[in-house]
Amino acid sequence: MDNSKTELFESMPIPKAVVTLSVPSVISSLVMVIYSLADTFFVGMMNDPVQNAAVTLAAPLLLAFNAVNNLFGIGSSSMMSRALGRKDYDTVYRSSAFGFYASLICSLLFSLLYGVLQSPILVMLGANAETMQATADYLFWTVLLGSAPSILNVVLAYLVRAEGSSLHASIGTMCGCLLNIVLDPIFILPWGLNLGAAGAGCATCLSNTVACLYFFVLLFVKRGKTYVCIKPSMFRPSKQIVKGVCGVGIPASIQNLLNVTGMTILNNFTSAYGSDPVAAMGIMEARLEKELNNKVNRRCNCDDANTSKVVEAAQEQLAAIRMIRETGAMDKLPEKLRRAAIAREENPSASLSELAGMMEPPITKPAMGSRMRRLLELAEEVKA
Repeated sequence: MDNSKTELFESMPIPKAVVTLSVPSVISSLVMVIYSLADTFFVGMMNDPVQNAAVTLAAPLLLAFNAVNNLFGIGSSSMMSRALGRKDYDTVYRSSAFGFYASLICSLLFSLLYGVLQSPILVMLGANAETMQATADYLFWTVLLGSAPSILNVVLAYLVRAEGSSLHASIGTMCGCLLNIVLDPIFILPWGLNLGAAGAGCATCLSNTVACLYFFVLLFVKRGKTYVCIKPSMFRPSKQIVKGVCGVGIPASIQNLLNVTGMTILNNFTSAYGSDPVAAMGIMEARLEKELNNKVNRRCNCDDANTSKVVEAAQEQLAAIRMIRETGAMDKLPEKLRRAAIAREENPSASLSELAGMMEPPITKPAMGSRMRRLLELAEEVKA
């Protein structure tokens, strides 16, 4: 395995590690903000409200992809990171395989259900006789053919980022975004292929496929040096894996499902007034999506800062415990403190809440915090 991955999480100074992980992600997010506006911008240049309305009406279905991305991408990457901290590499491999194949199965179900239920789905989205064909043309590329690459490239980026390869995750994401921005005017506008909304869908499908290919090539080149595993033999769902992934992923996906519901209802109300209001709604939704992405990025930055504080505190506690052990004072500790110290040594990445739950009997988080503070005080006394 690549020792630089464990070095990033175990021995690299925290400020440097945070910069290493966050800078590529920030740049990638800025590119994605521009990408999220690309389809609406170039389709809008045709001055055809029907084409713009088609992209708007299809948006809830594409937003539903994010629910799958969050469920298996965020859920599996969180499971991987926690297992890496415990050096439980079998769980790392199985959780990454579970995230990959579960998202693949869901993406194929998306395509199958849309292919079988195309007409009622289009009606549910708010398409009418005027916008039905253009919306169907757009969804042919983005959902019927494009569900798998659209979902997999995002999930693979989460999995690759979970082992510390933030730069590669960002490159994969950005190459798809930038290719889509380049292809959009060629496929959409009259001086190109003049496909309108269908061209936007085709460009999206192709760019997502290229992003997936980048990640597949990356995993092939780094085989034996990466913790991301997509071998079919490792796809063995267990209660521990499913519970760990869904425990984090389901809350992350709920907001997307609520947004899908709200957007669909709003589009149905608006479509009764024709394609012009729906097209206008699409332009405003693109702006709102930009603001939502910015809010998510701020939330992620906040979570990263909190994680850094937890890691820094754990490292300080481990250093104190090592000092106590090296001076031979470990066996002289009260039983409660000794068990707390051993639990921290065996679980270096666990939070105080998790450590508290490991005690026999379980204790509260404040009680565990009090024991850790006492260990720090004892280490200072030993040092003096």
